[in-house]
Amino acid sequence: MVLLRGVILIVVSLILLTSLVDLPAFSWLVRNSVPALLFSIPVVFAPEIRRALERIGRAGNLIPTFGKITETDFEQSIHAVVTAAARLSPGNTGL
Repeated sequence: MVLLRGVILIVVSLILLTSLVDLPAFSWLVRNSVPALLFSIPVVFAPEIRRALERIGRAGNLIPTFGKITETDFEQSIHAVVTAAARLSPGNTGL
């Protein structure tokens, strides 16, 4: 997500720069490179897109199964959270 915000910030700043400053060659370059950037975004984000589609494809992991949670699973989850909090506490992580 941070990478996408960075790309959007660069594109918006380039568009603002070309509209505020009269640089015809730079404006032409930006106008012709923005479509290429739009085609390059799926290439850059290919692993993330693939992971998201795999998660959607695994409907069992996407839909919560509240009826199948046992008390043992609940206790294990609480134990994992307590252990993580105990490990992070000495370094004041999360404050």
